[in-house]
Amino acid sequence: MGTGFRWAGRLSVVLGLGTVCLLGGIALLQGASTAPASPSGDAPVRPAGAVAEAASGTASGRAWTWLQSLTHAPSAVTTPSTITPARDYPVDWTGPVAGSFTLTGVTPPATSSAAVELDAASTSAARTDSFRGAVTGRVTLTPSANRWILQAYRVTNGEARQYPAQALAAADGTFRLDLSGGGDPGSGRWEIGVLDATAAYAPTGQRWPAAAAYTGWEVRSFAVTDRPYLLGAAPARADGTFEFAASAPGRKMFQLVAVGDGRESVLAEYRPSTGLIRTPDGHPEQATAHAYDQALAVQTALVMGDGAATDLLTGGLLRMQTGSGAQRGGFVATAPQATPEAAAPIYRTGGHAVATYALLSAIRSLPATDPRQGPWRSAAAAAIDWLMAQRLAQGPNAGLFTGGWGTDAAPAARIAWVSTEHNLDTWQALDLASSVLSCASCRGAADALQATILQRLWQPAGGFVQGAGPDGLDTVRPLDVQTWGAIWLTRIGRGDLAAVALADVPAYRVTDQEIAGLLAFKPQPAIPTPASTVWFEGTFGYAMAQVRVGDTAGQQATLAALAAGQRADGSFPVATTADPARELTTQASVAATAWFLLAQAGEDPRGLWF
Repeated sequence: MGTGFRWAGRLSVVLGLGTVCLLGGIALLQGASTAPASPSGDAPVRPAGAVAEAASGTASGRAWTWLQSLTHAPSAVTTPSTITPARDYPVDWTGPVAGSFTLTGVTPPATSSAAVELDAASTSAARTDSFRGAVTGRVTLTPSANRWILQAYRVTNGEARQYPAQALAAADGTFRLDLSGGGDPGSGRWEIGVLDATAAYAPTGQRWPAAAAYTGWEVRSFAVTDRPYLLGAAPARADGTFEFAASAPGRKMFQLVAVGDGRESVLAEYRPSTGLIRTPDGHPEQATAHAYDQALAVQTALVMGDGAATDLLTGGLLRMQTGSGAQRGGFVATAPQATPEAAAPIYRTGGHAVATYALLSAIRSLPATDPRQGPWRSAAAAAIDWLMAQRLAQGPNAGLFTGGWGTDAAPAARIAWVSTEHNLDTWQALDLASSVLSCASCRGAADALQATILQRLWQPAGGFVQGAGPDGLDTVRPLDVQTWGAIWLTRIGRGDLAAVALADVPAYRVTDQEIAGLLAFKPQPAIPTPASTVWFEGTFGYAMAQVRVGDTAGQQATLAALAAGQRADGSFPVATTADPARELTTQASVAATAWFLLAQAGEDPRGLWF
């Protein structure tokens, strides 16, 4: 058995997870959780209350600010202007959309009117879709004899087609156009445009009933699935309103854009937050969220005392939960940040268990009368049910929990292997559920799992093995199975065994780029020469284990040795030097940065695994 399976939260390492979701073929996650998500707007969450230090420039403040920034894709907006839809359109909405924009910090250009004006009576009549008759008005373009041709259009579902009705404007620009002589126009509404007889009958100017519009500005409508798809553009009306006759599946996004001289400037943008925190590598327009990262972010928000962020991030986590079907209650391993409903049905027990623990922690933080208690508890109960369904009933690994479900090639396949890390995570979730949900069966399951872990996955001479398969143990020893294992052993009152689990940590020590930390894997038969690189997430996990076993001085020394690895933006990377064989990169890491804050929290009861 290889070493790739044991990574609970890093799904690119597990099985090369990917998601493809094309506009018009959006595969919505089956019965996505209907538990209400937190309110989400188009502005990132800001530090508040107990997290005032986040604005103070401290290491923890900068790390927390960076994590929060990942709840939104980077924006190229150049002004404080805003654009908002008239209402919150559902993901599956394909009908008309409308909204408005407000200008701030920018001087609008001159306005241009429609090329056609109807008189008052004709305006009223022609706005009625069923109207059949003559209309009168004038062309607003420079009067010119035998030049301007009035052309009628019928618009249905956003598409305009010519209706066989035309009229030649008089020399003074006035006209009379009969809308009754071309036969049945079908469904839709009327529009009237102008063709230039001196320029091969090219359409000229905006068609009636367009309002006055800003010259060179337009409003754009998008549907966001795996990335934003442009659906249409319309001149930016001077009255600050916009509308489009149709949309498409996906989250709705709108921009106000200045166009001209081959350059574009986004003046305002509406991109609703799903509450998901994106992985910073890759193109931000195609960002992916991981359930493990999301759970760590929720737990970090609790430690930081940031109620608004906890609410937003928990809402995002719930968007990753499957609401019906065979995997009801399961948290998908990864999801598109913009459209989590389109996630691939792939599940990992470890990431799910950490997500369940974070959800239970969020519930524990709420007042008893909080209206979120009901839906969040229901979601947590469903998550526990999914978790219990992963327990093996027979075979050499009976009583342990399997790795989950699905790969890119076979989404419906059950994973046969057992990860020690996943089972430690599962015990933590069951233990917390026993108290938060008053779940007696959870207590019994946790106690049974505790005994099985010690019997099957613990070796007195070397600590925890990596896991087990149907054919036997995987005796590779990664760092965090020992450190997370030590935290767990301390929780079950086995400090003696926790000392054994941590006794081999010196074999993982490494210094790279003047930063002292720990390897992901020590040299061992399966990995004889691991790359000399500090793994930040794992080393922060060791710092947490140190404080949990009572070694506060050691925790502080470990954190101090890693401090130089923090980047100017507040993030920590995955590793100091890339290790392709272990799929460790130097990219900024959500998990590493969250673990920094969780390790700093020490024994804060709002932290992870208390």
